[in-house]
Amino acid sequence: MKGGVVNTLFLGVATLALVVLVIVGLYILFDVRKTTASIRQFLQSADTSLNTATAELDLTLKSVRRVADNVTGITDNVKEVTESARAFGESARRVSESVKRLSVDVEGTTASISAKLSGVKAGVSAALCVIRRGLLK
Repeated sequence: MKGGVVNTLFLGVATLALVVLVIVGLYILFDVRKTTASIRQFLQSADTSLNTATAELDLTLKSVRRVADNVTGITDNVKEVTESARAFGESARRVSESVKRLSVDVEGTTASISAKLSGVKAGVSAALCVIRRGLLK
């Protein structure tokens, strides 16, 4: 009988171990299933967040591109204004030189006219003196 009790006892312990093993296996299986569902939900959330971030990044890059284009346009406009200012300065210098030459010419002409008028005045005075002497005699 001892052999039967040991066999029964061994089968009872083996059955209990198998039941515990099945329960632990099921617990682990359910836990893995919950973890898998959590991971799936996290991945969906991350995918949504990444899509949103990608869309925002795309808009930001477009804005940066527009700003860069505007800066390029402003730089071109500043270059044009600088060129225009330089051309205006050159034109003003030429006008100043022309005014100086005209001033010198006017001074020369004025001196020449003044000398001629002095000569005419002296001639008229001399003629009047001669006419007066001729009339008084």
